[in-house]
Amino acid sequence: MIKRGLLTLFLFLTVLFMQGAEAKNKAASDNPPKVYKSDLDNDAKIEIISVNPISGAGKETRVTVTRRDHSDAGGFTVLGLFKKLEIIDLNEDGYKQIAVYSRSDDGFTNLVIYSFKNNEFSRVFSVGSKYGIDTDFHSSLSRIMVGKQRRVTDGPSYTDIPEWDVWVWSGEKFIRE
Repeated sequence: MIKRGLLTLFLFLTVLFMQGAEAKNKAASDNPPKVYKSDLDNDAKIEIISVNPISGAGKETRVTVTRRDHSDAGGFTVLGLFKKLEIIDLNEDGYKQIAVYSRSDDGFTNLVIYSFKNNEFSRVFSVGSKYGIDTDFHSSLSRIMVGKQRRVTDGPSYTDIPEWDVWVWSGEKFIRE
């Protein structure tokens, strides 16, 4: 009778453990690794950019750059679940930047931009907004629009229609317009 009870308990715990592992694997499969290719550092050699969810670390994403010879060029971590990646050239000098968009559980949209030059990553810009982010990196004047809550002093408030802070690329950094 004791053996049967222990066996039942063992089977119950095994099923419970397997369900937890399946849920964890499903969460990882909902946000699978993504791979991009670009010459980031203007050396005429393509780098491989991979985006991977970090398992067990909550909602974080790791962006890693690998050279064609499989040597590691480094990377960075972004808060939130990965949504989109753009490879841009803000200065049009051949040295590219990586713009990563992510979304956190509390509804914030995040944007972080890193530059890769001289085998080092440096953060160029980082912002998060509950009211959305829109970008235009493909015109002559790169800009980032960051939604903020509308402030109404009189009359009805339409908080679902954001106001926008606009950031414009100056050639060295983004400045608020």
